[in-house]
Amino acid sequence: MALILIFLILSAGGLLYAAVLGRRYEEALPLTCTVLVLILLVAGVAGFLPAGVYAVYLAASAAYVVSICALVRRHSWKETATNLFTPGFVIFTVAFALFAVCNKGKLVHEMDAFSHWGDVVKSMTLLDDFGTNAASLTEFKSYPPGISLFQYFYEKTGSLLHGGTRYTEWFLYHAYQVMLAAFVAPVFSRLSHRKPATALICSICVFAAPLVMYYNTYDSLYVDSLLGILSGCAMAMMVFCERDDTAGYLSILSAIVMMVLIKDAGMLFAAFAVASLLVRQMTAGNRSAGKALLLSAGGIGAAAVPKLLWELELHTSGAPRQFAGRFDAGQFLNVILHRDGTYRETVFKRYVEDLILKNVEFRNLGVNMTYLALLLALFIALYYLAVYSRKPKQEGQGYRTWWLWIQVAEMAVYLIGLCAAYMFKFTEFEALKLDSFDRYLRIGFQAVWMTMILILAWKTQESEKLAYRLIMAGVVIASVPIGPAVTFLTRDNVSNSIEERAEFIPMTQKIEKYAGEDRPVFIIEARHDFGYAYRGLRYIIRPIPTQSKNITIWCLGGPNNSEVGEYSAEEWQKELLSYYDYVAVYATDDYFMENYSELFSDPAGPEDGAIYAVNRTTGLLDKCE
Repeated sequence: MALILIFLILSAGGLLYAAVLGRRYEEALPLTCTVLVLILLVAGVAGFLPAGVYAVYLAASAAYVVSICALVRRHSWKETATNLFTPGFVIFTVAFALFAVCNKGKLVHEMDAFSHWGDVVKSMTLLDDFGTNAASLTEFKSYPPGISLFQYFYEKTGSLLHGGTRYTEWFLYHAYQVMLAAFVAPVFSRLSHRKPATALICSICVFAAPLVMYYNTYDSLYVDSLLGILSGCAMAMMVFCERDDTAGYLSILSAIVMMVLIKDAGMLFAAFAVASLLVRQMTAGNRSAGKALLLSAGGIGAAAVPKLLWELELHTSGAPRQFAGRFDAGQFLNVILHRDGTYRETVFKRYVEDLILKNVEFRNLGVNMTYLALLLALFIALYYLAVYSRKPKQEGQGYRTWWLWIQVAEMAVYLIGLCAAYMFKFTEFEALKLDSFDRYLRIGFQAVWMTMILILAWKTQESEKLAYRLIMAGVVIASVPIGPAVTFLTRDNVSNSIEERAEFIPMTQKIEKYAGEDRPVFIIEARHDFGYAYRGLRYIIRPIPTQSKNITIWCLGGPNNSEVGEYSAEEWQKELLSYYDYVAVYATDDYFMENYSELFSDPAGPEDGAIYAVNRTTGLLDKCE
């Protein structure tokens, strides 16, 4: 029932477009999703996040009322039906339903989903507030909330319809994938019911394409792939949408807004999308300077307004900022000239070596390519599709050349910026191992790749040439990893997530048996997994509070120490007596046994998988039977 209501809300804009503006259903989807997120953002910044959900319901209802009134007044039933029930509508509806079938029952299971992308939504659902709220105990409070707000809307709609504080984990994945589908949907606006084969080829290729750069796009809550897709959508629409196409312009603005709200790095991609939009307006010879200026201002506002709103929230809440290190241009230059003498020189060397030498594997083709070779191939393809294949006398030729160079500049700045981020924003430990190098690097590659695929899909619909269909199908089929696609469609991803979560069941049951929402638990996890089990447990047992003073302490010291520092037995005992009621010992190691066993009343020391109560009389930890 909740998904049906959500589908109707997401379709409100499509009906409005069809009935009032005479535009196609799929062209409204990016704007509809963006307006929904912006309503929630404004409500949240004002301190009334739950009211934002009702405001979305009200806005959707108003769209339906206006559309029906327009239909009755104009008697444009046939025209509206033609624009509403398009091939794009069918593709989005099938995707919406397929995502529900393939995700139903799926559980959060990734490290970063436990630490933020799933955890923050669960916190928002329980508190009806942003993760910036101090009571949320979220780890990355300054991360932009774009996708989290969309997922929060899903969760609150489910709770309101089914009562209580229902929290449905697989809704997180469905929301993520529906947003993806909504933003690629405008590419299907040239499809015809009379060409089902073309519609099938285009839809399969467009939805399969993200897997090339991120094989786990449909099995993950990481926003990196989605950010690249949004950038690709914005850049592609600037090529295949006419300058006077208002719907296309609004879709571009929507992508810019969501890039800013998806991830901090999205501001860079949004800035280059705005630059491309500015050039697009300035090269329109038949447009007045005033109108060009107004449309350009819209692009700047689309990037600036959501950024300022989120900055206001961070400022008023006092939330700590992640990656707050300051970039030093002089020191960066010294690193390049080998005059720095710190760990940053090692980071720079490793970054350049990986960029030049590391390979991207295309298993279907049995081909390995370096990142730079792949980037060159992508830009050559873009040049052919967007510039060379367009006749010289056609309008827009000059702009398309500018458009291509803007993307080249964007990728160059991103590569340099990522290197600088490792040197100045990451901790020394993370920087030296180039933490998540492939995942971060591929955001830029996803942006260029999806730009190419979406333009190719557009040309496939626009042209009668069979070549475009064959090229598109061939490129994607040859490149897309088959395994992840099959895993998703056969629901193996659901069973895999359940299996991965099974290891946490015994401990969570014990914690829930003894602790309550006001009985804090300190979780000990001394394993070589960088806190995966700790973060998984604290996500699952929410709203039971866990580590609060130092949220990333889970093993207290030794070879598995987090980067916060070591605790002595006396320091830990003092903190336990001050803040906690229980200690959940998920796993220990030799270091823990040697240094902290004295705090346990049992002479044999702590036992893995056991719960201990903090005895404030003796100061020791007593095992709960």
